[in-house]
Amino acid sequence: MLSRLAIAVLVSISIGFPVRAAYALNLISLTPLTQEASLGESVVVTLLMQFDESTLGGGVDLLFDDSMLAFVSFDFDPGLGDDTAFRLTPTSPIVGNRLVLGFGDFNGITGSRAIGTATFDAVGLGLANLSTAPNVQPAGPFVSAASPLDLLLMEFEGGTVTVVPEPSTLGLLLLGSGGLVLLGSKGGARRIRCCLLYTSPSPRDPL
Repeated sequence: MLSRLAIAVLVSISIGFPVRAAYALNLISLTPLTQEASLGESVVVTLLMQFDESTLGGGVDLLFDDSMLAFVSFDFDPGLGDDTAFRLTPTSPIVGNRLVLGFGDFNGITGSRAIGTATFDAVGLGLANLSTAPNVQPAGPFVSAASPLDLLLMEFEGGTVTVVPEPSTLGLLLLGSGGLVLLGSKGGARRIRCCLLYTSPSPRDPL
């Protein structure tokens, strides 16, 4: 009797919670996950969607480290298949380190698609984080096309950009470091002095 009661309770619980929430994957992510750029170069990342459930639309925040990356532009992918009237596009210049993107369509959007590409300039050295997060306003969260009053369960992923010195600057740094190492040794210091003496101009002969 007890086992039958337990089974009945489990069945009632499973009916009360939609099964779709257990397996549906609605993901916003970036590609590439990691990349390296020289100081002054452009950094380009693509924002991707992978939705098992159809959405009428919503918004996503793209957060970046503005001490290393300066926002330039965002371009929606021509193959997104959304209604352009739904779009919320960040423009440059922006205040702070948050880009707000919004898109949608009355017919619903689903599947794996590229949302668009964001371009930055590398302005500082180090490891810069890029992350995606749900938007609260003005675009708002993603809603279900099947039931517009329901919010989709979402996952958000980010990436990183390593900004390194320009190759010419790096070469000068290595050359300078090599010279300091050479000066640190007695033999190296003698070779440098000899080289300087050898290359110094000879005094003019008296008339």
